[in-house]
Amino acid sequence: MSSTSHVRKILVAVFILALVGVGGVAVYFTYPKTTGSYIVTPISSATTISSTLTSITAQTTITSSKTNTTTIPIQWVTVGQPKSVDYYLNLVEANGTAPYVQLASELRKLPDLQNATAVATITYLALNATNPEVKEAFELMMKGGTPDPGDFTYSVPSYNTELEVLYWLACQNEFKKDDTLVLAIAMANGLWVTMGDDQVREAVKADASGMLAFLRETNELQRQQGYYQLEDYPFEAKLLLAWTGAAAVAGPADQPFRLENFRSTKINLDVYDWNVVSIATLKKMQVLVYANWIDQNVTSMFSRIEEYFYFSGFNQHMDYQTTNGTIVVDTETVPNHHLNNVNWEFQHFEETGRILGVCNDEASFVSALAKSVGISTTEVNVNWKGDGHTFTVYFDQTGRTWRMYGKQMLNINIPDDEAIYALVFRPPVHEGFSYKSFTRFEGENLVVGYPFYLFVGKRVDVASYFVQGFSTQTFKSWLLSTQ
Repeated sequence: MSSTSHVRKILVAVFILALVGVGGVAVYFTYPKTTGSYIVTPISSATTISSTLTSITAQTTITSSKTNTTTIPIQWVTVGQPKSVDYYLNLVEANGTAPYVQLASELRKLPDLQNATAVATITYLALNATNPEVKEAFELMMKGGTPDPGDFTYSVPSYNTELEVLYWLACQNEFKKDDTLVLAIAMANGLWVTMGDDQVREAVKADASGMLAFLRETNELQRQQGYYQLEDYPFEAKLLLAWTGAAAVAGPADQPFRLENFRSTKINLDVYDWNVVSIATLKKMQVLVYANWIDQNVTSMFSRIEEYFYFSGFNQHMDYQTTNGTIVVDTETVPNHHLNNVNWEFQHFEETGRILGVCNDEASFVSALAKSVGISTTEVNVNWKGDGHTFTVYFDQTGRTWRMYGKQMLNINIPDDEAIYALVFRPPVHEGFSYKSFTRFEGENLVVGYPFYLFVGKRVDVASYFVQGFSTQTFKSWLLSTQ
């Protein structure tokens, strides 16, 4: 058992006491090692990094648990005695339109639905919305938040687990008007509740609230620095920001912690902690990024991070694995690539100044670094005949586009007119595992699981698309569709 899991079990036990008081796809490839000269900018010491962010957070009056940001009061919920749970459910149902009738029905199915203030808070969010994305998010939640029992050999909840996470959030937090951030966090965590045992459920209950506090703090930090704020992002960007499992649902068949391996056995706390970037790790990463790479220009910031780890700083900061060996991680012997364990990777980086693995591992690590300062990301796997590569794409609020660092594809040594199959990872908000088979490369089959969106194009065109950036409208249609 990892030390992280041991600590988490203690935290979960404390959290429970506090409450009493109140699809996978084996289409992953390695990327040939970059060659050439390397220029390294030394990273600041931990002391310097810590003092830098301490001075920033002192100016923004952020604490570890909440910010001083003023939220819109929910007066009819927070002032006076709330009405009964049934009162609010009937109020939602009386709206008479989709998705609210179904929302009321799904709320009634939740176990232990006893907190009237929490139900009132969800009612307020749903019926008082002026942002159409709130309704869209509820529609998506009603459509995809209930697991299909046919996808698992063990018993899964017969109710909407994404809605259950939203209820947990409402039990512990105030919602703002048009608060799509809480909807994103709820939807991004439903799959863990579906597949997890009781300890995982309690971990999600604590971590969802912790993530909300962290992202609200990060938003305040962005505001104080004059940067674009994550609470102004479109919903799909918030959804990817809230998903901290990287490529947990996918990965090679020999990687024991991928979720595809747990369709017949529930995941336990060790599996959850392996795949999910902890809030403690995100906070450390935030200190690191603010000390070394932060920039109001997201593209400039991202290019410097990519250069540091994968291009000009490759020899100094990547333990690139050129052979299929094994490594011991927290007492577990696992393949030395596609780890999807950012918590361990960050600990390894703190100790050695390097990250370990292949392109997938670098992409997951860089993605988490970006999310630590409120930059939304996802991963893309491109593959062609005989090889492939994985990289991170990020949301640039300046042009409201999704882009990548150009070298990630421009340096691929294949003809411009060769076909590339690009798989864009999507947060698993449509719970389940579904697969389609596509013919590629002279009759070979490509099996694609739901969490990916597939599109095909010539190498030069696909590279150009990602460098110039896909519009948020296009990316939204990819991320939220079931195709």
